[in-house]
Amino acid sequence: MVGSELEAVLLEARLIRLYQPPFNIISKDDKSLIYIAISRDNYPQVSLARKTELTGKEAYFGPFMSAWRTQHMLKLSRRIVHFCANPPHKGGQHRPCFYYHLGLCSGACVGKVTAAAYRHQIGLLKRFLNGQMATVGKALLREIKFVAKEENYRLAATLKKQYEALTMAKISQHIGGTFLESNPEVDHQLGRLVQVLGEVGVAINPERLECFDMATLQQQQTVGSMAVFNLGVADKSQYRKFRVRQIAGGDPHNMAEVVKRRFRHHDWPKPGLLILDGGKGQLSVVGRVVPKDVPLVALAKKEEVIFVPQAGSYREIRLSLADPASKLLRRIRDEAHRFATGYHKTIRKREFL
Repeated sequence: MVGSELEAVLLEARLIRLYQPPFNIISKDDKSLIYIAISRDNYPQVSLARKTELTGKEAYFGPFMSAWRTQHMLKLSRRIVHFCANPPHKGGQHRPCFYYHLGLCSGACVGKVTAAAYRHQIGLLKRFLNGQMATVGKALLREIKFVAKEENYRLAATLKKQYEALTMAKISQHIGGTFLESNPEVDHQLGRLVQVLGEVGVAINPERLECFDMATLQQQQTVGSMAVFNLGVADKSQYRKFRVRQIAGGDPHNMAEVVKRRFRHHDWPKPGLLILDGGKGQLSVVGRVVPKDVPLVALAKKEEVIFVPQAGSYREIRLSLADPASKLLRRIRDEAHRFATGYHKTIRKREFL
């Protein structure tokens, strides 16, 4: 469920892109409609674009039915996530943009924000335009608490205004005829994964996919990782790492311990699909600690076979490496593996020193 009409419109639009319903006529021929586009620059630029101008953009959202509606969405977004109208391009800096004087720009245009911090802000903007209101709200609350502890009360007050703007948008905004689009390839992969698992009776929510992997060396310094993908895009702010202190039964039991600890955090969002790096062994052991209402699959290395629990046994799904669903699962699994391996190397280096 979603908490407002605005969230419902944004989520519905995103799902239309994923499921491609046959009666969605509005988005078929939309070359003249307007999108909100985000560039790939070090300081990403947020701009309006037509369908034919989207090539090379990192992300884009729309189409919106009119220039007025698109400007309205930008205006609403800027109150919640302060972004710059004229950020530095190729290392240069500019005079303060119009919105900096209004207190609606974080200061990228005058060098007050690093590229990394500005990309973090744009990440929040993307989540807002993807309809992930709860995620944006939690992120703003975390930042408010952090800067307040640092006694940066001026910034805390600014962030509080942004959070209040988000709350008001959820309550009062009415935006109709809106369809969201991000990366077409990712959308295609997500839609294919929904289809493949749906054919074997596994209904998933693609909004949050979690993947678990383990890393160990000679049964020492065992660690686990949780990678999180929101609508097919890595959300590194949600990644988590675990250190396993009791080793018994090898990787499957270590992974079960990690997953069990994950579900003790009731404040973490519920996953729409849990992915394990492994095969039948991991699926059998870890399945005992996963809530029954959470879909679960395992992806075996080398053969890249998908294992799905069914009626006390397992079903194998073999896809070609070129299949979009296979590509997505491998990308998520490889990211969880990278994160686990990186954490493991850090611990080994620390203990060696």
